[in-house]
Amino acid sequence: MALGLRFRTSSLSLGSTFDFFVPDEDMPDEGNARGYNLNEDIHETHHGNTFLYEKSRLKEWRMNFTDIQTLTKESIEHICGGWYGKQQVTIVYFGSHVSGTTQSPGTYSDSQIWGTGYCRLESIPRENSFDLWTFGVIVKQFGTNQVFTV
Repeated sequence: MALGLRFRTSSLSLGSTFDFFVPDEDMPDEGNARGYNLNEDIHETHHGNTFLYEKSRLKEWRMNFTDIQTLTKESIEHICGGWYGKQQVTIVYFGSHVSGTTQSPGTYSDSQIWGTGYCRLESIPRENSFDLWTFGVIVKQFGTNQVFTV
């Protein structure tokens, strides 16, 4: 069963949207890391009592792209900060029913929406051979107290 990966990024201050479906041949490598980061304060008293102050549980996804086409590289670079300083928000869709950009985002089930957040390149893309690029991307979920109108 093939899995699809789609990024839909919007600039809240410009009102512009960029929608990109990653082609099968440019999908991230297997072995990428995704899960939750738990942010909390742990206080231990002199008497051995421990108090947990849980602050957030946010998703993070680290993916590596190896030998991808220039169009995919440039699209992901735009997703990772193309509207610099313009309140960019990215929705990531991932799963077996994610198959392109013609499907309306409102028709996806909760299981197909990985999360809403922002993307950043781990390093400058490296051209291994002519027009084939390698780099890493980090996707971080926004906190649960934030509300956006896209």
